[in-house]
Amino acid sequence: PHEEEGPGTPPGTPPPEEEQEQWLLTGHHHLGRRIARSFGEDEPTFGRVTRWLPADEASGEPALFHCVHDDGDEEDLEEHEVRAAMRRLAAARKEEEAAPPMSEEEVTAAVEAEGLTLLRSERGSSGFTGVRVNKPGKWAKGPAKLRGPTFTAAFSGAHTRTTALEAALDYARHLQQQEQEQQQAPVEVA
Repeated sequence: PHEEEGPGTPPGTPPPEEEQEQWLLTGHHHLGRRIARSFGEDEPTFGRVTRWLPADEASGEPALFHCVHDDGDEEDLEEHEVRAAMRRLAAARKEEEAAPPMSEEEVTAAVEAEGLTLLRSERGSSGFTGVRVNKPGKWAKGPAKLRGPTFTAAFSGAHTRTTALEAALDYARHLQQQEQEQQQAPVEVA
């Protein structure tokens, strides 16, 4: 609530425009960067830096970075927290690359337990809708030790997998998350 809220000002009323902070969408190298934050859970929460507020030297306030997590939560971080979140992302990717691929039985069990559907496709070379094949070579993403192709689900922030089945599971989870977000979104009435 605004500090000068009086008896006639409803709770949650934003401050006058001249007092609102001016978030910037350009001008900093952290903008658009992926992050991973841990909140006491085993799995990190992933997100992206979407805007920033420069430091206020007069008041001594540090720069702030607004982050939107993949689960829809949002938070403002100081620069040292953003750097830590980028390091956490790099560590999560290394852990993932070191982990052995899921077996077909493990993927099938996850699909059944989560109520997902893997979208098989005759058209794509991966055999699944929403799964890209990364050809081996100097531009292929993923662990350097892999000699064959790797697979990536077709959405921003997807992880490189060693099997098309795992990437198809990632894509099915992504679609389920999008559907849940759409169901939770407020409906506009005309």
